[in-house]
Amino acid sequence: MDTPRFSTPVAERQRLEESWRSRLEQTRRRYDAARHVHRRILAKSAKANSLGLEGALARATQEEADALDQYARVLQIFTDLTVHDKRPNEGAASANDRH
Repeated sequence: MDTPRFSTPVAERQRLEESWRSRLEQTRRRYDAARHVHRRILAKSAKANSLGLEGALARATQEEADALDQYARVLQIFTDLTVHDKRPNEGAASANDRH
């Protein structure tokens, strides 16, 4: 299914762009935080050589991967909106508001 092109007033497009810019910033902050936690736990596990950190490291690794995936999806939607003049489909918002 093709994504509809804009035929809406400028104000509507600006509202959509601002909404998706905000989501992009939120997902970037989430990714940065997850990356920081992952690297901190990775450094601790390398120093301590502790089995107790394996679970924490696995969770941090998954959280970073999930955050990066979400950021990439929102970035693609924002790029399509601003560069390619494509309106996000309705399902895009719910898929990206999970976190």
